[in-house]
Amino acid sequence: MCRAEKPSRREFGLMIVYYAKRGDKHHARATFENMRARGIDPNAFVFTRLKGD
Repeated sequence: MCRAEKPSRREFGLMIVYYAKRGDKHHARATFENMRARGIDPNAFVFTRLKGD
């Protein structure tokens, strides 16, 4: 059986950037919450993208 690997901080960050650029705050925030629930701490890059800077 193939086991999926846990997404990395970078992969989560890229998804958050994608949603933020599209103006989809709901999915950007949901992805952030999913990241935190999986025990992955966000870095400054992720926080900046959530703020919209």
